[in-house]
Amino acid sequence: MKIALIRFKQREGARSNIPWHFSFYKDILEPKGHHVDIIDDQVEDLGVDRMVGLCIDKAYDVIGAGGIGTTYNQLMEFSEKIKQRKKDIVIVAGGQIVADYEFIMQTCQIDIIVRGEGEMTLSKIIDALERNLPFDDVKGLVFRKNRELVVNPPEDLIRLDDLPDFNFNNIDISRYDTSVGDIYLIDETARKLKEKGDRYIGVFLARGCPYNCFFCYRHLKGYRAYTRERLEKILSGLKEKGFSFISYSDECVTANIKNLRNICEISKKYDIYWMTSGRADHLDDEVLKLLKENNCVGIQVGVESFDDRMLKAMNKGTSGQQNIDAMNLIYRYGLYTVLQLVNGAPGEDRKTILNTRKGMWKCYFKLDKIASAIMNPYPGSPAYYYGLEKGYIKDKGWIHRNFSSKGEIIVNFSDLSMRELKTWQIWLHLEAGLSFRMKNKAFLFNKSFLIRMKNFLSCYLKLLQEPINFAAFSYYLLLGFTYWLKPVKSPELQ
Repeated sequence: MKIALIRFKQREGARSNIPWHFSFYKDILEPKGHHVDIIDDQVEDLGVDRMVGLCIDKAYDVIGAGGIGTTYNQLMEFSEKIKQRKKDIVIVAGGQIVADYEFIMQTCQIDIIVRGEGEMTLSKIIDALERNLPFDDVKGLVFRKNRELVVNPPEDLIRLDDLPDFNFNNIDISRYDTSVGDIYLIDETARKLKEKGDRYIGVFLARGCPYNCFFCYRHLKGYRAYTRERLEKILSGLKEKGFSFISYSDECVTANIKNLRNICEISKKYDIYWMTSGRADHLDDEVLKLLKENNCVGIQVGVESFDDRMLKAMNKGTSGQQNIDAMNLIYRYGLYTVLQLVNGAPGEDRKTILNTRKGMWKCYFKLDKIASAIMNPYPGSPAYYYGLEKGYIKDKGWIHRNFSSKGEIIVNFSDLSMRELKTWQIWLHLEAGLSFRMKNKAFLFNKSFLIRMKNFLSCYLKLLQEPINFAAFSYYLLLGFTYWLKPVKSPELQ
């Protein structure tokens, strides 16, 4: 069979990770005699119409497509146009976008949905199609039978060591950004590796997350990692290909200390410089020392808020003080991080934002950078089902169609008006920059900072249309500066 695997454009401006899972599909299916092409619109920028034309011209029998929650419009348009031109092409969809599978089957012209991991499941689908067998016994599928929706039991989770190797023959790496950022150049060895031409790459070395944050979509429970032997084979192979700078892009590397130690020791052995992500409540002197001594240059931590009430509302399982301690510990060990906040959880108000500003002032960072997102109800997340239950979401179609940016408000769960919430979000971006400059005595107002200032002033002036909210915002804005009168001692660098 001729099979196309399509990743729709995820989000504008994002550095695109290589879709290694498509490479796995290809290496599983092609030894069985199938032909598999990978189309990654995140880097190819074809658009829906050109992808439809390409699929028709190449006469694919099966198309596998999917992506994150921002890709619904593309999936809907693509499936409709494919079926208009050739009804017998089988369209299989998966990924976060199919979380509300009943809605997707109602509104998109999809034949089969895969819930969960697809590497082994897609192979079983192709086998059933070739042999003209029913899908009743294929776990993890949603499909129609006699016009009725059938939801099969979930498929067993994959043992990661059973997956194929990272095959560079399957994907044109030159299409992806492999440039090395300055934050990786922490010593002479790293600088020499870059001068030699070694490159950057992002990979996933584990799957799942043992936590259940309110805003986060998860269809894979628990946490699984490669064995140490397989991990060393992967990382040594990447090193041989000239990739000495790596982002371990797993959801929560610090969730398993044994796996974290394996990553640290193997990275050090092969002179790999790396970044990763983790949780504030996992970080202590022992963990940060382990990272620092083994070529880790930075760790991203989803702080989300410094207000305990908001952290509880988001089911984070952390406290504001834990977040402050973690940020300063990262700084003390000389690692990079980006302050990551989520605004607008249920009950968010001016007081909770004031507490987040207070916590932010108590933190030191090596980077003048912040990622502040509005908490939107991604399909499949606890926030999505909460929104449906409480009446915040009255139209599933509207939700799916309008996801596009982390900064745009789709549903407002907070106790603030949408305009005021947006103004606070933009102010937090600006205040993070001001705080960084005050603490580091770096008063250079660069282009990025001036853009933040311009965006804030624009939103602030628009808030004049809500006089009461404008007055309250202005009062709390000034109140927050009282924290600046309390000097914060810089953590001693290790």
